[in-house]
Amino acid sequence: MVVQPIGASVCGQEFTVASGKTVTCVREAHDDKIKHSSRKTNKPSVLPTVALATLEDVPETDVVTVTETTRDEHQTLVDAQVMDAHTKWVAAGKPKEFNKSPRKRYYLAPDEVDGARAMLRRAETLHGVRVRIAPAKHHACADHPEDGCPFAGKVMLYWTAVDRNPRKDKTTTV
Repeated sequence: MVVQPIGASVCGQEFTVASGKTVTCVREAHDDKIKHSSRKTNKPSVLPTVALATLEDVPETDVVTVTETTRDEHQTLVDAQVMDAHTKWVAAGKPKEFNKSPRKRYYLAPDEVDGARAMLRRAETLHGVRVRIAPAKHHACADHPEDGCPFAGKVMLYWTAVDRNPRKDKTTTV
């Protein structure tokens, strides 16, 4: 079987769409059973035979080595902070409301917020907990003199670590 690259043989027939506009079919050459289309697609019309020929089950005797990624010192610190927050949340009786939960707060530059969120998400994945993150707020220096506020221009990111929601048991009894 010969596989043609996408767009190698385009239909090119003009047809009218519902709005009355005349457009050109951009699908690969096809018979009358397939509708014409003006939308391009990246899907191949035929699966290459190479993909089918090389697909096989791996025997159990084959040993596959997986390279583990090391966590840098910043991520390790966030991991520990997430576990500490979860321990405090459990000790507080597992409150359901965010504002009644023991929370942590980061003071970050505005461009560091996305990176901090990503590090918290990586920590929640590692430890099997859920990190609830409140929307970031800009720090107001009303309580500090303008000259000496160390958090001027910073963004506050509040978060807590709670239990991951267990999946509901979908087994049914007959």
